Amino acid sequence: MINQSRSGALRPAVVLSCAGAPEGDLNVVRSLGASGVPVIGISEYADPPARMSRHCREFVQVPDFSAEPQRLLTALQALAQRHGGPLPVFPSADPDLEALNGLHDAAQSCVAWTLADPALVTTLMDKRAFNDLAARTGLPVPRTLAPASLAEAEAAAPALTYPVIVKPSHPTAWRHPAIPLSIARAKAIPLDDAAALVTLCRAVMPHSTALLIQEYVPGDDAAHFDVHAYIDRQGQALATFSGRKWRIYPPHAGSGCFVESLAEPALEALALDILRRVGYRGIANINFKRHALTGEYKLLEINARV
Repeated sequence: MINQSRSGALRPAVVLSCAGAPEGDLNVVRSLGASGVPVIGISEYADPPARMSRHCREFVQVPDFSAEPQRLLTALQALAQRHGGPLPVFPSADPDLEALNGLHDAAQSCVAWTLADPALVTTLMDKRAFNDLAARTGLPVPRTLAPASLAEAEAAAPALTYPVIVKPSHPTAWRHPAIPLSIARAKAIPLDDAAALVTLCRAVMPHSTALLIQEYVPGDDAAHFDVHAYIDRQGQALATFSGRKWRIYPPHAGSGCFVESLAEPALEALALDILRRVGYRGIANINFKRHALTGEYKLLEINARV
């Protein structure tokens, strides 16, 4: 990816901020700005945290772009024309990643692509499809059940080993008015017994069968690790970075809220091998949990964004 104008100056990078997920955009803006890259913010709402950063040189509000990606495309085309060519664009949450990914073909003239292949991004965002990919390529994921119906989930529940983790197969799959918000907004829900699993499935599956039941990897929240990487178009890792989540919020199934950067060469090598197996190119954020009994790193997910 080349991010220079004809004059040799760095073109700005664009950071997306969708409604309801504001915490990631400020981190991206700070990191780019600290490296001397001018930043333009595009947000669905008027006052995202990133807009307040001294590194945010320009701001464009594009309401509802995650629901109407054509609005985002129009804004990106205008920015590319004003700044002399395609600009790198960084999604900071799943809804803006999905919107940008869907614009891949139409946005070639205005976006310097930093993401993986669109079909692979779609697979990684759908946990059922990701589970199938993991099985085909031998990735070290926890055992996972994807029930096709409520009856199948109820039949399986008594035979499972608990605790388990239940996840929507897609980030917005449980956003249904009949599903309680405490469930609909959850990234993952830990459950201790079959009765709790059946209760959850009965609340969700009449409205959405996009549900996965995954074996719980033993270990407390400090056993969560991340590896971030950028793989170029030739398959070379240009940069890697690893970190440990000492605390996450909500506990047991949330985002890192107290995180330490550290050197974990073996973990980074595992992450790069995983990306090689799936033919990955672009930005990746790989989530692991270290098994408390075996010490093995179990792959939880691959995010095709920062």
